[in-house]
Amino acid sequence: MSEKVILESRWKLLLLFAGCAGFVAAGIWMLNNHPEEVHRGLTGYEAGWLSIVFFGVGALVSAVQLVRPSRLILFDQGFRIERFLFRPKTVAWSRVGSFEIQRSRSAKWVAYTLNNAGALEDVASSSGASGTVGRLWEMSPEALMDLLNQYRAAAVSGHRA
Repeated sequence: MSEKVILESRWKLLLLFAGCAGFVAAGIWMLNNHPEEVHRGLTGYEAGWLSIVFFGVGALVSAVQLVRPSRLILFDQGFRIERFLFRPKTVAWSRVGSFEIQRSRSAKWVAYTLNNAGALEDVASSSGASGTVGRLWEMSPEALMDLLNQYRAAAVSGHRA
């Protein structure tokens, strides 16, 4: 099959950026309006700075990803995930045991298990999955799982399109 590149959804990244920026603004507001007020052991000053630093990093990373989104590259021999701040990860189709949809209360993503995974790979997830392909792609997790399974099936059968 021909190489296919799937990008992270810029719309989802924009929402992530807006959420982080909102919490940075809330942190600034706490610094300016309630620096001495104590809530759950933190002063407004401490909570404000924690919010600014933590969500500021999130806003910065999501802003960079808006310009250079992560890429999921599907090709004949496997798939590669290229993410900002991380080394590219390549997985051969022959190593993939299965793909599945995993869920939390508010999100879904595609996970995979590896055939004959090593001890470190086996403990990558409490759900039994060896890894995930992420969740902010331009397509739904179900459509992405179907596409991954098509590429895997073609590779395993030796079919080339």
